Amino acid sequence: MITIEVGNKIFNFSLNNSYNDVISINKLLLNGNLIIVFYPEKLFKHNILDLQSYQESLPEIHKLNTDLILITTGSKEEIRNIIEENFLQYEVLIDNGYKIYKKFGLDKLLSSTTTFVIKSNGELVLSYTDKDNTSKLSPEEALDGLRNDNIRQNFK
Repeated sequence: MITIEVGNKIFNFSLNNSYNDVISINKLLLNGNLIIVFYPEKLFKHNILDLQSYQESLPEIHKLNTDLILITTGSKEEIRNIIEENFLQYEVLIDNGYKIYKKFGLDKLLSSTTTFVIKSNGELVLSYTDKDNTSKLSPEEALDGLRNDNIRQNFK
């Protein structure tokens, strides 16, 4: 069960990216809104079209003063190779040991994609879990959560 409810503030955490830089969520929120996608390692390695879809949406995401990060598990080298081969320009953070997955209550959903949309004040405005990986939240749908501040739904 997801441990953070829509309308509540997200907790701060930091993870390394594939280049070993430490990325802090609170520091990212100082720059604006945030879309966090927990992306299973298996899908990250084999679903390049989704990764490219996020990349193509970056200009629209940035227009709304928003950053995008993906959180996955796996080898830093493999992840870095995928990022470089596909020219991905968003942060991919690595949660080996599932520390952050567990804090969010996602340890029972390790094979599912979960998206959180967070306002710059830290408030979670949208949460979506695609349990069978057939209907992921599109980048446009995530942005709608930011555009329509009164939408505060948990999609399950």
